[in-house]
Amino acid sequence: MMLRLQLLGRVRLSYETENKNIHLKRQSATLLAYLAMHRDCDHAQDTIIEQFWPECDPARGRSNLSSALWRLRRAIGPRSSTLIKPSIHGATGISEDIPIWLDVKAFECGIMATLGTSLVKSVDCKLATLEQGLALYHGELMPGWYDDWILAERERLQGLYLGGLLQLMAHRAEQGLLDAAIATGRQILKVEPLHETTHRRLIELYMASGQPAAATRQYQDCFGLLLEELGVAPCSETQATYAKLRQTSAHPA
Repeated sequence: MMLRLQLLGRVRLSYETENKNIHLKRQSATLLAYLAMHRDCDHAQDTIIEQFWPECDPARGRSNLSSALWRLRRAIGPRSSTLIKPSIHGATGISEDIPIWLDVKAFECGIMATLGTSLVKSVDCKLATLEQGLALYHGELMPGWYDDWILAERERLQGLYLGGLLQLMAHRAEQGLLDAAIATGRQILKVEPLHETTHRRLIELYMASGQPAAATRQYQDCFGLLLEELGVAPCSETQATYAKLRQTSAHPA
């Protein structure tokens, strides 16, 4: 039976056919997340101990790791007796025999399949893959956890999410789906309010869709945020975009 591990926006572990959470202690959840996200390799026990119990001496660290793995197996249940590979040469990892669906990996696959490629060719397939990947991002990685490795992965995954949204916005704009492109742009700004390129693109999209007042508000929002948070004005390109808007508004066709 497949385990489902969700780490984006929340931490939740369940069996695929059961609508019931498996309760994990915080340390067990962190350890399982670490092993699942790095499942492609076995980890030296000393590396794991250094990651989770850096202040302990080697003997105490090995004892802590053994106890943590025992608690993890116990929480998941008897069906997971082979979840963790037997320790070989001091290495630990998740067994290939245990199927685990991990939202982080599914999200990465959906985004990476389209980043840096054109959505024009095989557009339906690639666009669907991109949208499916983006839909899995329900929020930042393991909110409320502040381990160093989690913080680094959280930043990387958020960057990947923004890259996917930028590509989706560009595609929708190219297809003339202006309202959808605007909605995607606003979604980007919810995650990264200071993303000036997106502010500028939204100004252009509002202009193209015949919404000069909305374009003006977008520029004002951008100006206010940059001034308040960074103490700078919008770049020359953004100011030129706004100047074009004012000129167009002053001399309507």
